[in-house]
Amino acid sequence: MLKESKMIHEVIRKRADFPKCIRHFKEIKGISIGKCIGKNMELDSAAHAHCQDTYFHQGWICLRNKYQLKERFTLLHEAAHLIANKNVNTPHHGGAWRKTVIQIGGTYKSYLSYYKTRKYLDFSKK
Repeated sequence: MLKESKMIHEVIRKRADFPKCIRHFKEIKGISIGKCIGKNMELDSAAHAHCQDTYFHQGWICLRNKYQLKERFTLLHEAAHLIANKNVNTPHHGGAWRKTVIQIGGTYKSYLSYYKTRKYLDFSKK
């Protein structure tokens, strides 16, 4: 008989409990692990940020797995979205995001893709 796997949902609201690399960004309101804070369902992607000012949960980062709290580049990638992509008309990985991610010490390239494939996804313009 197969056991049903249950996704553990953890919510981090205290800034002191955020990973150090993103703790100082005032735009971050919380971190949800295992489920999307907005839809209360498992994540389709590895991570995303609720960045638009029209979102009820603006300022939240949602991660699929707890180990991602140690992935500095993934966290900086999502933090850059919260800083740069507040307006719904701002391109998701556009110029404002690229400038921001570099300024805060991140990269255009996705760390999570590297973890799985040993190749970085490149979000820079081609």
